Amino acid sequence: WYQRRVRACNLKVVQSQFASAVGLRFRAPDTGRMRALRMDDSGKIYPPPQGWDNLTFIVVVDKKRTRDEDGSEKLENENKKSSSDKIGDLIILGLSYKATENDVRDYFKSFGEVKSCEIKKDYGGNSRGFGFVSFVSDDVAKQVLTDTYHTISGRKCEVRIPKRTEPERKLFVGRLPRGTDEKDLSDYFSTYGALADVYIPKPHRGFAFITFEKGEDAEIVLKQKHFLKDVPINVTLPDPPAKKQKFGEPEYGDRGMKPFGGYRQESSSYYPPFPHRM
Repeated sequence: WYQRRVRACNLKVVQSQFASAVGLRFRAPDTGRMRALRMDDSGKIYPPPQGWDNLTFIVVVDKKRTRDEDGSEKLENENKKSSSDKIGDLIILGLSYKATENDVRDYFKSFGEVKSCEIKKDYGGNSRGFGFVSFVSDDVAKQVLTDTYHTISGRKCEVRIPKRTEPERKLFVGRLPRGTDEKDLSDYFSTYGALADVYIPKPHRGFAFITFEKGEDAEIVLKQKHFLKDVPINVTLPDPPAKKQKFGEPEYGDRGMKPFGGYRQESSSYYPPFPHRM
């Protein structure tokens, strides 16, 4: 962010924008690793060997100082949150597949003003049998929650606060450059948060798995593009393990049975492809 052609800059300049700043870091173009800029006792920050241009600099902050400065504000926010006791959306389970959003909205209007109402649908536009509703006032939501079951469109439905799921902490990293090791991944991804584990399968197959200590850090990583050693890498959620095909059971896809030969999963014998009708 600091692109002017100067020999050095002062830490006070950085602190004018980031009060808790204690230094600057950058990613070295030749190695792809994070490097800290040299700074003397007076706070003068010296540029990297290649100069200020064409580099992105990361502000290093004092986390303890940031917590101290933001402590009163966070405490105030927590107090506001606890005092208001925000409930948010309520999940409606067991909805009739014929029920519409207007049916749901009309039912809950008898309790109070409805803020939003949504029925979850599949790709074909058909109801999946559940939905969400929220109210302008939390007092109305609490009143609705006094009864676990509600009859909507002639069917008994369960209404409750949805369970909060923990964000995924484990990520898949693909398209790794040759020679990438655990230290390379640790140095790069640790700038986003503390890592619990880094795993690269052996022999090297161009992918790895990283696990953050906090799911929130993993979510931030998923929203950004990443380059390792100047090579773009792919960071996604790991695919769930595929459902194991039963022995002798044919494979079906979107267009029907796959007419290809191959090996059965639990046997080393070869079976021929299905015969084609002429």
